[in-house]
Amino acid sequence: MEDRHRRERAAVEALCASLGQSKPEKDKRVRMMGWISQRQYEETRAWQDANEDADEGGDASSDDDDDADAVDALAKEVAAKAAVADATVSENAPGQGGMTKAMKRRLKKEAEERERDARIEEEKANAGPSEREDEEKILRALLAPRGRAIAEIKADGHCMYRSVEHQLQVRGDGGAGVRGLATDHVSLRRITAEALRADAWEYRPFAEEFAEETPAANEGWAKYCDDVEKTAAWGGQLELGALAKALRRSIVVFSARMPAVTMGEEFASEGGTPLLVCYQRHAFGLGEHYNSIVDV
Repeated sequence: MEDRHRRERAAVEALCASLGQSKPEKDKRVRMMGWISQRQYEETRAWQDANEDADEGGDASSDDDDDADAVDALAKEVAAKAAVADATVSENAPGQGGMTKAMKRRLKKEAEERERDARIEEEKANAGPSEREDEEKILRALLAPRGRAIAEIKADGHCMYRSVEHQLQVRGDGGAGVRGLATDHVSLRRITAEALRADAWEYRPFAEEFAEETPAANEGWAKYCDDVEKTAAWGGQLELGALAKALRRSIVVFSARMPAVTMGEEFASEGGTPLLVCYQRHAFGLGEHYNSIVDV
């Protein structure tokens, strides 16, 4: 499905490239990209809802992935919608563009993620022998005797939560589902933020700027928790500890130059297999990074 989506987007982008530079043509281009983004977003969400219980290794592609006619038909459908909208916008709301706020936010987010991915790929391409390679070498030597290896997690600001999500998939959710807790990375962010808010003074002393109870610090902590829940703010030890407590699950953190650290060690006796992640200080110049650890 992801491959088909790329080809659909490429077909629509080709149509957009053929448009002129007048304001109506620019508005039409924005509407076309907005519609394809909305359609693909809804299709992806529907697929995720239908396959949320599928095995991790399941094939995410569909039978129509190679259907070039379907890709061409979708591009023409988007162009036709834009043509109809041109008349509607011209008659009823000149200059408004036909874009909802949600569509604009989604396009902006996609552009930011593409820019970040491009920076990461450029950094990888330009990097010679580096601290990152040394760090990965040490981690591989540490994990291999234990029959384990690093599973790469996307570097998008959600890496810590995605690592835990992956661990819950491969090692079992430990009854989290039974307790009504969703375990995708978006839900894990919400769970973490709720834990930070509920037991604020268990965590605030470890965040220097919020360690005292003042109006400014209280407001700052509230925003910090909101960012944990609603943005791609990077998660670290504070958030991992809160998440381990909320899930009632031990989380073991491996790193190249420090002993392994167990968050939520008090839950080890409850029977759930500990979740295993690794912290990499030099994974990317853009920031620190978490990966998942799998058995081999």
